[in-house]
Amino acid sequence: DFLEQIDSRVRDALGGGLGDADRWQGFTLKAIDGSSSKLADTEENQEAFPQPSGQKPGCGFPVMGFAGLLNLGHGGWEAIATGPQTAHDLTLAAELTAFLSEDDLLLADRAYCSYAFIAAVRARGAHCVMRLH
Repeated sequence: DFLEQIDSRVRDALGGGLGDADRWQGFTLKAIDGSSSKLADTEENQEAFPQPSGQKPGCGFPVMGFAGLLNLGHGGWEAIATGPQTAHDLTLAAELTAFLSEDDLLLADRAYCSYAFIAAVRARGAHCVMRLH
């Protein structure tokens, strides 16, 4: 709860300072992408984020996959979704569409180019630009 409160306050402070100069053609630019990160080798992390299958048990670290939504107007995170490192970026991104609104323009790579994801973005009133497969 404490970290969520800090995150909310930082996002509110960053967003409050945006003006017309921080928009492009009237759009708030946002970008989405995914990555992964090694975690501390604890039982809780191993259970929630198993280590890659190519590693021998006990000889590696748990790996968390994540997708993040970045506001390019202020450079801060809007939201982040986590999951196992085997989860596709698009799977993790599904919950991030809740942080899009009208007049947002989402930039993404071809991992996000699916009809269902584009429809979810448009349902929020946002637009998107991404490469085709």
